[in-house]
Amino acid sequence: MLECINLINKIQLAVERKHSFIILSGELSKSTKELLNLLEENGWICFYKQSKVKDILKTQVKFRFNSMRKNIINSIKLIGNNKDATFISITNLWKKNKGQSTLVLNTSKGLITDQKARQLNVGGKLFLVIN
Repeated sequence: MLECINLINKIQLAVERKHSFIILSGELSKSTKELLNLLEENGWICFYKQSKVKDILKTQVKFRFNSMRKNIINSIKLIGNNKDATFISITNLWKKNKGQSTLVLNTSKGLITDQKARQLNVGGKLFLVIN
């Protein structure tokens, strides 16, 4: 999960500085790939691709922009870590106002959005909030 936290921090900085992409060095962990897949599937990033440059594995993460050239991600905030878990039950997920922001939960099904958690009828540990 440490790699995910580093990725989230890099995304936050890139969004604040209005960058169009970030570069990650080294092999991606399973949890980092899972988070990147979630971001791609939900349209927050265009893509991520890996390539070798001088025998060093690099991963480019390209952000998605709206028609006014503004990043789709306004903010991404890490909420939970291993020390202070905030669990959200499926009942509380149904009470959340839909559309304000997207919650990313760490569940038995992996990292999923609040919308997907409602479909699967599972709660989980709050991990991220994306606006």
